[in-house]
Amino acid sequence: MIVMISCRNVKTNPLDYIKYKKLKPAHLGNSRYYLFLPPDKFIEEAHGKEGQSGYGIWDVDSIARYAKASGFIEIKEGRGHSKGSFGKPEEKIKAPMFDYDVIWKIDRLESGWFEAAARYKKLSFRANSLTRRGLDSIITIISTLQTDELN
Repeated sequence: MIVMISCRNVKTNPLDYIKYKKLKPAHLGNSRYYLFLPPDKFIEEAHGKEGQSGYGIWDVDSIARYAKASGFIEIKEGRGHSKGSFGKPEEKIKAPMFDYDVIWKIDRLESGWFEAAARYKKLSFRANSLTRRGLDSIITIISTLQTDELN
């Protein structure tokens, strides 16, 4: 008889929301989506060869931009490359979006950075940060994503 026991008992926990002041709406290009950003973040638009649209969430401080928490939203209008998952996560959290609990898979990379990925219908999300609090802050921002009902 073989018994396998895993040390990686992965449960889904609720997101530890980061409280922001002075959030402002930011439209994701010409899409029907928008989210709310704190004053120290901005959105950068990118388009893939397959027709997908991507939106990076970056720190406004250009010197520290790649050393701080960041995120990415991909709208799969074509065939996107982001799979939204990377194997067995260390942890799963849930964050409500569009009246649905989106499950984020979180892992800690060999570099020490935290990385998270999630999917919702034709949307893929990524977040990364050197700290867990920074990761939670980006997931909090992405979780404000809403649909512009007028488009």
